[in-house]
Amino acid sequence: MNQKCVDAAVLKYKCDVKKKCNDHGVCNNRGNCHCRSGWLPPDCKISSKGYGGSIDSTFRSDAIIDRLHRNTLKNWLLLSFCLFLPVLVCSIIMIIKRNELNRSARSGAGRRDVLALSLLSSQDGINHNFIRL
Repeated sequence: MNQKCVDAAVLKYKCDVKKKCNDHGVCNNRGNCHCRSGWLPPDCKISSKGYGGSIDSTFRSDAIIDRLHRNTLKNWLLLSFCLFLPVLVCSIIMIIKRNELNRSARSGAGRRDVLALSLLSSQDGINHNFIRL
C-alpha cells in the first residue's frame, strides 16, 4: 500500500498464497499471484526459466526469452560482421599498397644506382659497361 509492503489482512481480499500461488509467489494488490523467478503466472504452478511476474505485469515466457536471446545474438553477429568486414578490406588494401611501394622502391633504387654510376663515369671520361639489374 503506497508502495510499501503491508500484511495481506490489511488489504482485505481473498488470496491465499499457499493455495492460489502454490507457495511460489505472493498476492499483488489486485489479488493475483506475482510469481517468483522461475515460476509462470497465473498460478505459479509451472516451473520455467522465466522471470516470474503476474498476469497484471508484463511477464516473460520462455518463448519470449528465447526469441529475445536469438535477436540479441543475431544483432551482435551482424554488428561484428559490419565492423570486421571493413577492417579486413582496409587491411588487405594496405598490404597490397605496401607491397607495391616496396617493389617500386627496390626497382627505383636499382635505376638510381645505375643512373648515378653512369653520371660518374661520364664525368671522369672513362667508359664503363654497366649491367642493368
